[in-house]
Amino acid sequence: MKIVTEIFRMKQLLHCSFFLQLQENKAWSSVCNVLEIAEARNFKLKKISYQIKKAFIISFFIFLIPLFDRAGKSFSQVTSRQDKQLILKADKAYDFGDYLTALNLYEKLYLLDSTDNETNFKLGVCNFEIKKLRANSKKYFDKVNAADFPEVNYYLGKLNHLLKDYDHAIYYFNQFKYFGGDNEYTKKEVDDLIEKCHNAMILEATCDKAIQVKNMGSTVNSKYAEYAPLIPADESFMIFTSRRPNPFWNKIDPLGDYFEDVYISKKDSLKSWLAPVILDSAINTPVHDAGTGLSADGEKLLIYRTSKDMKSGDIYESFFSDKKWSKPEPLGANVNSPEYSETSACYSPNGEIIFFSSNRPGGFGGKDLYLVRKLQNGKWGKPFNLGPKINTEYNEDAPFVNPLGNILYFSSEGHKNMGGYDIFKSAFDETGNFSEPSNLGCPVNTVDDDIFFVINTDGTKGYLSSEREGGFGLQDIYTVSFPPQNTPLLVYDIHVYNDMDSLIKNVEIKFIDTEKESVYGIYKSNDKTGKVMVISPPNKTYRVAIELPEYDPFVTNIVLGSVAEITIKLPNKTK
Repeated sequence: MKIVTEIFRMKQLLHCSFFLQLQENKAWSSVCNVLEIAEARNFKLKKISYQIKKAFIISFFIFLIPLFDRAGKSFSQVTSRQDKQLILKADKAYDFGDYLTALNLYEKLYLLDSTDNETNFKLGVCNFEIKKLRANSKKYFDKVNAADFPEVNYYLGKLNHLLKDYDHAIYYFNQFKYFGGDNEYTKKEVDDLIEKCHNAMILEATCDKAIQVKNMGSTVNSKYAEYAPLIPADESFMIFTSRRPNPFWNKIDPLGDYFEDVYISKKDSLKSWLAPVILDSAINTPVHDAGTGLSADGEKLLIYRTSKDMKSGDIYESFFSDKKWSKPEPLGANVNSPEYSETSACYSPNGEIIFFSSNRPGGFGGKDLYLVRKLQNGKWGKPFNLGPKINTEYNEDAPFVNPLGNILYFSSEGHKNMGGYDIFKSAFDETGNFSEPSNLGCPVNTVDDDIFFVINTDGTKGYLSSEREGGFGLQDIYTVSFPPQNTPLLVYDIHVYNDMDSLIKNVEIKFIDTEKESVYGIYKSNDKTGKVMVISPPNKTYRVAIELPEYDPFVTNIVLGSVAEITIKLPNKTK
């Protein structure tokens, strides 16, 4: 109300007889334009006061110095009717979150007046929100008067945090906290950002030099974004997502990036990665398609696909058969929710559980992690939120379960975090109890986004996508080499045949650890290939049990030794 009153009174003043004779003067018209813009544009009170004061100063300047060449000033250029429309278009795009369009419009205004506070602030925000242009934002923020736009302290804090200048980052965050700013950011959020600066200093000071992080190079990575690496248990290939251009689709999103598509890279005879190939149109479509989960045998793929209107996204499942991927089908209502997004998912090693992320209502904040279990009828059961030990008021995403099925890796913007998304791990048991998540620390995590971590069977090599210095593009895929584990793991492929040497494709095998007399796992065969994949330390003895309607119950002891291919023969049912 105070803003409207100030504008109204000023317009009354401009229309009084004392000033009417000056309104034909172009410079005086600029004063009127200030008020029209203020009325059209959603200024904050401080900004209104500033512009009104500016209008008064210009009016008296015109009145007292009539010989001054007023029409040649840049201020009159900025506030012409055409430029007023340019401001309104820029602000509309900015408010809508279309930062690329807004950026192009504000750059035109910047050429007319490079000193305007609001233009500089919004140019800074646009560059900051477009990650590939983020480094450009600082030169605009440095020009902004923080008294008029205290939010600039928030962005300068974020930029200095990304530059690892933690002292200055903390200074700016405190400036923002104490001198006010946009209510979009709460005091707790800013305190958490300060805490992340302290966490980063501690984790970088205790960086584990035995862990080596290496960029996968230009064979896999490009100047565009590559992320979400997925590997089968034998590491024979890698499926990943890229935003590079391709011959089939060239759609651009509002930030100027190509839509997501899924690629595959295979290894040659020397174990080197070959040039990636885009998967066919069964997987990739004109909308966003991103790989998110792969079964241990590499024959089931989970993908994220956006809706046609781009307002939501769901998880789909595809099967590899006859050397091609099937048309992906949505997982169903217990995983996918209407009007909300399920952005990532993974299988447990035995394929009986799917972990996924969702921003559906009822969580702890942002995106939460959930799980569903496969029912006897083959459908997925009700979703179970992983609870407050895993989920925070911020975003949790990109789940992955280790080959033994007892450690959940995930990325989070919360917990003891050093900036952006960090990768955490939490041990869990069959009852769904999770341990307190621990940060994988430096050098795995950085102050920027580190996400989509997966690890190989023996725990010596991980893969992740990260935004860090020295990369080829916005996000690159990296390998993480860990010291050898005390207990190595091997992958065993088991096939079950009947007396006629016919492969039984639909079989379930229970493995019992004979030392502990406890269930090691229950494994179901791939219904297309009949293969049962088991990951185990070598030279372990298990009691295996198989029950099928057409056969007598079968129980025997087997040793999982150095031979990876194992055959079990099931006798026919006795009459």
